[in-house]
Amino acid sequence: MTTTPALAEFELSSGHTTAMHAIYKHLHAHPELSMQEHRTAAYIREKLDELGLETFACGGTGVVGILRNGDGPVVGYRADTDGLPIQEDTGLDYASTTRGTLPDGTEVPVMHGCGHDTHITVGLTAARLLAEGRQGWSGTAVFIFQPGEESAAGS
Repeated sequence: MTTTPALAEFELSSGHTTAMHAIYKHLHAHPELSMQEHRTAAYIREKLDELGLETFACGGTGVVGILRNGDGPVVGYRADTDGLPIQEDTGLDYASTTRGTLPDGTEVPVMHGCGHDTHITVGLTAARLLAEGRQGWSGTAVFIFQPGEESAAGS
C-alpha cells in the first residue's frame, strides 16, 4: 500500500498455515448452495470480527469486512462463497456430506467443486496477515465475500 513492508512481515508462519488448513477443511466440509450461505456467512463474519475488522452483511448472505489503517489507497479482495449441487467423491476425511435444497424443492448433494472454499480461505488469511502486520502498510483493505456466484443471484 503506501509503505513497502519488509517481506518477513507477511510471511506465513506454521501457525498461519495450520489455521489456513483448518479454515479450508471446515469450509470444504460444509458448503452451502447459492443464496443459502447462512452458516458460511456467520463463519466468515466471526473470523473477521476476531481480527477487529468492521463487518456488515450485504446481498443477502454476503459479508464485507473493512480493515482501516490510516491514509492510503483502498484495495479490495473478492471471494465467492457458494457451493455446487454435485456429489463429492474424493474420499477425503473432510469431504462434504452436506445436502441442500434447490429453489424447485429438489434435495441435492452439495460440494465446493469450483474453489470457493479456497477463495474464502485466502481472503481470511490475507485479512489476518494485514491485521497483524499493520505497521508495514497504510490504507484500507476491503474484503468482499460474495454469495450466489454460481447462480448469478448474488452477482
